[in-house]
Amino acid sequence: MKVSFKLVCTGLCISLLLAGCGGNVASESETAEEKYVEILTASKSDISREYTYSGKVKPSKVLYIMPSMGGKVAKINFDVGDSVNENDILFEMDTLDIENNLDILNSSLALSEAGVKSAETAVEFALGSSVQSSIATAEAARTNAGLAYENAKKNYENSKVLFAENIISKDAFDGAQMAFNSAEASYNQALAGYDIAVNQLPKESLQRANDALESAIASRNSVLAQIKSAEKSLNDAKVITPINGVVSSVAITEGGTASPSSPAFTVINIETLTVNVSVSENIIGKVKSGGAITLKIPAYSSGILNGKIKTVSPAANQTGTYEVEIEIDNPGGKIKSDMFAEVYFVDEHSENAVVLPRSLVLSNGKDSYVFIVEEGTAKKAVVSTGIDTGDSIEITSGLQEGTFVVSKGQTYLDDGDKVSVSSSKRGE
Repeated sequence: MKVSFKLVCTGLCISLLLAGCGGNVASESETAEEKYVEILTASKSDISREYTYSGKVKPSKVLYIMPSMGGKVAKINFDVGDSVNENDILFEMDTLDIENNLDILNSSLALSEAGVKSAETAVEFALGSSVQSSIATAEAARTNAGLAYENAKKNYENSKVLFAENIISKDAFDGAQMAFNSAEASYNQALAGYDIAVNQLPKESLQRANDALESAIASRNSVLAQIKSAEKSLNDAKVITPINGVVSSVAITEGGTASPSSPAFTVINIETLTVNVSVSENIIGKVKSGGAITLKIPAYSSGILNGKIKTVSPAANQTGTYEVEIEIDNPGGKIKSDMFAEVYFVDEHSENAVVLPRSLVLSNGKDSYVFIVEEGTAKKAVVSTGIDTGDSIEITSGLQEGTFVVSKGQTYLDDGDKVSVSSSKRGE
């Protein structure tokens, strides 16, 4: 709130004039008694009615940093109060066991790679020249058996006709029939061998080879996954801060242990701070997110600070008030966490208004009024008022800028009293 007053100490001298020639000089008893007052000049300024709420300053971000694995702490790089930047290594875990395990896994990986190569060779063999050779042999056997079968069949058919006409003997016919049966059996066997060579053995061999290859690849991938996990653990052993800030607590020691379930470091961001206050329902309707606001932090400075309303709760809490979060900048980090803050919410505001100290405005129960001074006489001026802060009050009508207003002694005045400004208060 900006309210200014200009004290004016203007001597208002009232002289007793003698009458003209032949006139009588007024006696002292006939002179009106002057009352001594102090005055000021009514001036314009800004005025605001504010509500004050208190809260504590908090960091905009508080991070509790824990290692991703438990173990021995090898090195601590920062202490409480140190400034840290994003990705700085706060502390390092002991990595001897991880490094030993990684060596073992790399040896296992070499064996797994060899197993994959061997399985790939078996697959190539299952699809290679040996298979084609077996197929060619079976195909030749099938062809030869087929020719023998056709010859035996033709001979058998001819023998059957000749035997029916009693041209050949029963033994000759039986021999032809037996040769046919034998050729047929051989042919069927050749067909089955060809089918096995072409359709069954390659598939079975290839399936077995592919199964072995898949197993070898899975084994290698398992080792690779373990290596990746070990390398991540090795990297995670260097515990970093994800934000710029200040270390507010360290709960570990070099040579001691750190746990993934307990904060080792606490890092706070105090470049930007927040203040949370609970405001009443009569002001919450005028509080808007993103709006500017003023506040004071007595432990830091007696001056007024500027802030911004970050969030406004849409619902009242259990106490019937509404949570409002204010954000303020903290260049240099001079404002500390948990300092007490006073936040000022503007309820009403007028600019370039006639403003007086509240004590100058009197009331008779019906009207509000002030005493003004014109040519050594106190006059009662009825005024209308606006914003009332308790210390200052806005005059909306009845008083012009530049008017002399009685600032001391007004409670003893009546309309029309003769007044004189106290000599000890005279000024320009």
